[in-house]
Amino acid sequence: DTDGLCESVDNCPENYNPDQDDYDLDGYGDACDDCPYYPNPDDQDPNYICPCFSGFGNCINVEDGYCETNLNTDRNNCGGCENQCRDYSNCVGGECKCESGRGDCNEDILLDGCETNTETDPLNCGSCGNNCGNNAYCQGGECNCIQHFRNCNDDYANDGCEITIQSDVSNCGECGNECQNERVCSLSTCVCPLGYVDCDESGDCETYLGADPA
Repeated sequence: DTDGLCESVDNCPENYNPDQDDYDLDGYGDACDDCPYYPNPDDQDPNYICPCFSGFGNCINVEDGYCETNLNTDRNNCGGCENQCRDYSNCVGGECKCESGRGDCNEDILLDGCETNTETDPLNCGSCGNNCGNNAYCQGGECNCIQHFRNCNDDYANDGCEITIQSDVSNCGECGNECQNERVCSLSTCVCPLGYVDCDESGDCETYLGADPA
């Protein structure tokens, strides 16, 4: 084999291997070993299937005996040969995991990957099942209220943005801003009821314009 070694000491007498590499130390050099990474008790057995180290698989060419595939990181062979990670997912530690901003909300990651955009989906905002509720939208993975509405009870899931701050006397213009002295909330501002004014600036709407001669 022209490697300059006598056949009596050459671990691959028919293959060029001057370095005599023998990873599994079974006496058969890597250049001619059908199973280079694990000792094969009978290297001539054509039916012998080479095992692989944990985390690796012989996924490309089974006959060559090489465990060339990293099952911890390979998207097409994640955790096992031909176990493919689908859209918006990557292989991490031998499991398909969603990319940032995506979710496997139907729990079928091997079929359709991480199908949900958790950055914008109001039914799965920030995480699967996080419902923003009524009068709300999802932006950047967080629930937000549409204009003129607020989530004053901090319970998006059950009732969303339940308060209309343009007219709610207990939350006028913002949560917790209660109109006093029988004032009403109009366009997010506490004002006197229609027909009444606060002429003495005491805070009360004491003057009824329809009956006060002054």
